[in-house]
Amino acid sequence: AYQGLASYLSSGGDQYWVIDTDYDNYAITYACRRLKDDGTCDDGYALIFSRNPRGLPSTIQRIVRQKQEDICLSGQFEPVLQSGACP
Repeated sequence: AYQGLASYLSSGGDQYWVIDTDYDNYAITYACRRLKDDGTCDDGYALIFSRNPRGLPSTIQRIVRQKQEDICLSGQFEPVLQSGACP
């Protein structure tokens, strides 16, 4: 799934921004599929990437939760468990 997502994101189809990252543990991203006439996002989504397949350490989780609140996306995310298997 990640390779498909990475390929899609790199295709340039969506407006895409890195909201925050520490370059070692996580990246919070936001993308917009369609813009309204006024320039605001009509169909957006956000993703949190972790370099650790077991998820983010609790100290980093607190930082990410604060950033989610800062961008008004608190409570909008679902965890995706990683199997560890690569295709």
